[in-house]
Amino acid sequence: MFDYIYKKILANSKDIKKVLDLGSHDGRKPKNFSDKEVTLVDVDKEVLKKAFLDLPNAKIVESDIRKFVYTESYDLILVSNVLPFITKEEIWQVVLDAWSHVESGGFLYINLFGKKDGWYGKTKHTFVDGEFARSLLSEDPLVFIEEEAPGLTMAGEIKKWHIYYLVYKK
Repeated sequence: MFDYIYKKILANSKDIKKVLDLGSHDGRKPKNFSDKEVTLVDVDKEVLKKAFLDLPNAKIVESDIRKFVYTESYDLILVSNVLPFITKEEIWQVVLDAWSHVESGGFLYINLFGKKDGWYGKTKHTFVDGEFARSLLSEDPLVFIEEEAPGLTMAGEIKKWHIYYLVYKK
C-alpha cells in the first residue's frame, strides 16, 4: 500500500526535501527518497546498520520512537509498522509529537493494525478501530485506507492483515 500512496501522492511532491522514518527497521520505505535528506530512527542498532547499507547518506539515530528527541522539522515523517508495538496512549503521543514537527505543506504517513487482523486477541500488539485511527489528529486525513488482505509476516508466514493507512498534509 505504501507504494501506491507514494506513487499517487508523495512522489509528485517537489517540496519533500527532509524525511524522517520513525521505526525504520530495514529502511525500505525511505529508499524512495534516497536523493533527499533522510533520518532513520530505530531502537535496533543492527537493523540500522543494514538500512544504512542501502541509504549510505542517511543520518542514523538509535532511539526508541517514544523517546526520540526532535531537533528539527521534516517535510515527510513516516511512522510505519511500528505503532502496533506500543500502547494506545503512546500512539497518541508519538503521532502528536511527529505532527508537531511536520513542516507546513509536509506529510505524515502512519499505519495501524485493525481489529479484524489475524493476530487480534492472540498477541500483545495494539489493535484499533477506524474511529480511533481517524481521531489521532483533529485534522482530516488526506488519505484514509482500510485494507484487509492475506499477506506474509516478517517470519514468512501467511496471515490475514487488517491495516489502516493514513496520510495527513499540513
